[in-house]
Amino acid sequence: MTGPVRFNAASDRSDPLASVVTVVGEVDLATAPTLADHLRQAADGGEAVVVDLTGCTFIDSSGFRVLHEAAATTPTVLVVPSGSPITRAMAIAGLERLVPMVEDVESAKRHLKSGAPG
Repeated sequence: MTGPVRFNAASDRSDPLASVVTVVGEVDLATAPTLADHLRQAADGGEAVVVDLTGCTFIDSSGFRVLHEAAATTPTVLVVPSGSPITRAMAIAGLERLVPMVEDVESAKRHLKSGAPG
């Protein structure tokens, strides 16, 4: 049996349209501040932020709060593939009503280019 996937967040600011913050592992009370730091740094450039949660295996209310706060100040799109372990948690939390959610990073960038809210 394998244990939980170790948390990691990485930022890619190479695209002028949006910074991409990639999250791997569990976002919880212990790791949410690190995610918040990455999101703040990504937004510092003035561009939108794409949060790639493809590798995220768990998220709790502290993670939802961080994502909601980021989206309140910066155009943000979440990447949550339909087969992701956190899809149901996102639906229960109602985050998709507040922050656009798409299947992959390219779809997120197309969403931002379209000028749709998010």
